Amino acid sequence: MSTCEAAPAGQTFYDRHQEELGRLFEIVGLAEARDDLEVAVAVTQPWVRGDHARPEHDFSFEEPESTELYDIYDALGLREAHELPTGHYDHTVLLGGVHRGNNRRLAFMREVLTHGLTITDDIMLLGGERRIYPEVERTTIYENLRKLARLDDPWLGSLRNTLPTAWWESDLLRLAALRQLGPLAVQGEDVVDLQAEHRPHLQAFTWRNIPLAIMHTKAVQRQGEARHTTEACIRDWLATTHPAQNSRVAFISANPHLIRMGRSAQAVLRDEGRADIDLTVAGPASPDYVGHSHYLGEIARHLYEDKRSVEA
Repeated sequence: MSTCEAAPAGQTFYDRHQEELGRLFEIVGLAEARDDLEVAVAVTQPWVRGDHARPEHDFSFEEPESTELYDIYDALGLREAHELPTGHYDHTVLLGGVHRGNNRRLAFMREVLTHGLTITDDIMLLGGERRIYPEVERTTIYENLRKLARLDDPWLGSLRNTLPTAWWESDLLRLAALRQLGPLAVQGEDVVDLQAEHRPHLQAFTWRNIPLAIMHTKAVQRQGEARHTTEACIRDWLATTHPAQNSRVAFISANPHLIRMGRSAQAVLRDEGRADIDLTVAGPASPDYVGHSHYLGEIARHLYEDKRSVEA
């Protein structure tokens, strides 16, 4: 594994990966994008339509181009795991996603924080207003529910008795946390009404004597269906927790999103006047089931982030 390091100042993803991106653009039939960032952004933005797990564009490539593209994704840092350097972190934030991704991210965090060389003062799981994607998440959700069948947890019982159409991503973060971390000690009254349209902004727990909270961030307007985003979650976390000056923060996500989500989070910190925060991005490797549409969508998002940084 390798550590996810910040790019050299002033150097964009597009600049650093001219050779790899040039060949990728040739394979996908967009050779005009190889020499101009503005053109590259314009022609690749259709790749981000839909959602990470529900892309509108379905790409299919014959061999050997398919294998070559996966080699390019490797070279771009979109497939490998990125370890979290050992030591003390003032805060750990874990960004939620689809349920199988939540399982991988929480398992990664569990391993990092239970081997004794890395400690954190608190943990925040960042979820929010996104309904489940049945075709993507249902199998993993019910697998977790089966594996937790013997756990005596009233909240879990109420989840089982609520229709999946009422579940938000933050509900499923709690389910994944129970599966990957074990029982959570509830702080205060556990009065989440899973039949209600809204959820508490914060649900507070402890895990291994570490304060752990689940945040429910409101949906924002975006390209596609409104939902919470990386940027919205980080703004919400800043406004809620007011981290101290020069805080050291572990940011847990997962590939293929890892580096780009870290860039989005760091952009918010700069925009909010909190560039003092030392954000360290880490997470597990991309799973084998991730296809070309997913990777190409992430590349398009990187290029858009490049354009924003150049214009800033």
